[in-house]
Amino acid sequence: MTFFVAALFVLSTLTSPVRGLMPGAPFSLAISTVQESVPAGSDIKLTIKLTNDTNHDITLIDMDQYCDYTVEVRDSNGQSVPETEKKRKLNCTDNPVAGKVITTKLKPGEHHEYLIFPDVLFDMIRPDKYTVQVSRKIPKELGQGQVKSNTIEIAVTEWNPSVKSNPRD
Repeated sequence: MTFFVAALFVLSTLTSPVRGLMPGAPFSLAISTVQESVPAGSDIKLTIKLTNDTNHDITLIDMDQYCDYTVEVRDSNGQSVPETEKKRKLNCTDNPVAGKVITTKLKPGEHHEYLIFPDVLFDMIRPDKYTVQVSRKIPKELGQGQVKSNTIEIAVTEWNPSVKSNPRD
């Protein structure tokens, strides 16, 4: 009986996905912004730092930062912020026929930074304190699942007439 249990343990260990043998996710996400407070109508810039947390090289395929990352924005009441027209028209598929495809290779501990504008996807024009978090799917080759970033707060203040409206709308 002991032999059977030991054999079953060894077999299950050998057939486990690589992610099951690694502590935690293969990468981590950290978001930050230069300005924690912006006037309504200003660009809201968010930096996403993706770090390889494994002891081996990893490869990620990037197609469009607005598809590669899921952005969640909530208002001060904890309610989801309405999507913009651009977000509603965004067509993210797993296998694009045309478009950019960038391969990013990261050595252990290495990171890559992405720039994203959450106000392109969500109507953040109303003065309020918004919380923002991003996530990214873990590719099948790295074990699947999803990695979430830290949550940050961005205050949108009253509109300033000297600031031009958002040119991306």
